[in-house]
Amino acid sequence: MPRCALSNEEAFTGLEAAIVLIAFTIVASVFAYTVLGTGFMATQQAQKAVHEGLGQVSGGLDLRGQVTGFAPADGASIETLRVVLASNMATGAMVDLDRMVVQLATDTVLETLQKGTDLTDPSAGEWTVYRREQTSGTPNNVLEPNEVVVIAIHPTSPLAPGTAFSLELRTDGGAPVILQRTVPAYPSRSNILY
Repeated sequence: MPRCALSNEEAFTGLEAAIVLIAFTIVASVFAYTVLGTGFMATQQAQKAVHEGLGQVSGGLDLRGQVTGFAPADGASIETLRVVLASNMATGAMVDLDRMVVQLATDTVLETLQKGTDLTDPSAGEWTVYRREQTSGTPNNVLEPNEVVVIAIHPTSPLAPGTAFSLELRTDGGAPVILQRTVPAYPSRSNILY
């Protein structure tokens, strides 16, 4: 009796198909879990970086008002600068003024000024907390939310008429405040610097 031509061929049974389908499903699940886990980890790292960046940018000082320069007489060099500062309102962070670094730079000089005695006029090469405009907490050198102070800066060398300078105020954990101003060609005793 002749044999059927199909009897010698192996068939792909339903059980084998189910096993292959289950294997593909497991491999796809492991791959998806790995991809999702990596994505979640990357998202957490990005979120952490954003929060740290916001903390640094917004954790420092805000400039309030103008930078004012004072000369001993009309037409003379600027000897003292005054800057009005407040703690950043967005974060409510406190700023330790005792740890603030003040640097003044011109085309020829880079000077780091020392902190002098508060509520006095600074000596040459010093800066001080000259006046407290608004105090919400205890009178100390920690600038709290809603407090405003005026700092006075007295560079070692007076700033001659027409001198462009950069003033940098750095605090712990915050972005520096960088102010670039120019002394007028003919300063008066009191000058708003632009």
